[in-house]
Amino acid sequence: MICQSLFYNHLSLGPTSRYHLIAGAASAGWGQVEIHVPEGRGDNAAISAVAATKNVGGKSKPEEVITFPMDDHLANMRRHRSVPAGGLKGIKIDTQGHEFYVIKGLNHTLAAAQQLVVFAENAVELTEAAGVKPSEVYSYMRGHGFRGYCEVDIEVSERDGKEVITASGTEETGNDIECKDIIWVKV
Repeated sequence: MICQSLFYNHLSLGPTSRYHLIAGAASAGWGQVEIHVPEGRGDNAAISAVAATKNVGGKSKPEEVITFPMDDHLANMRRHRSVPAGGLKGIKIDTQGHEFYVIKGLNHTLAAAQQLVVFAENAVELTEAAGVKPSEVYSYMRGHGFRGYCEVDIEVSERDGKEVITASGTEETGNDIECKDIIWVKV
């Protein structure tokens, strides 16, 4: 997470926190990328200046950051026992149109998960500006066994001593999903 030009390197927010701040940008692979940070709004950084300022206005300034696949970061968290007992239950992705690159960096996690919820921004114009067709994202997630929803009720309960995710809602099955955020569920 980038916050007013301060970078935090996997700094736990407390002994029982399930949230972590990370130095860098999740992507499909290791490297470096120039991001654009809106003045006074480090929480809305994006790969392009247009995407960075689309929702907040103003000007942005470029900064170089390291990119990494989330699978690598999660593997490191597992080695240090930083993943919550019972495993990962949810991931939130809001990268101003670059969600597919983050998702591709989660390939192993998505394939191995028996149950997982992924909340992702679904801004078609920003996704296309990032060089990705939204249908590619939908196909990729469905190929990993996820179902997409615009509205869904998610419940986590305990069954036979294990946490179980259940989802109820109307699945979006086409390639023209018209909701701002999409919830991908694998149960």
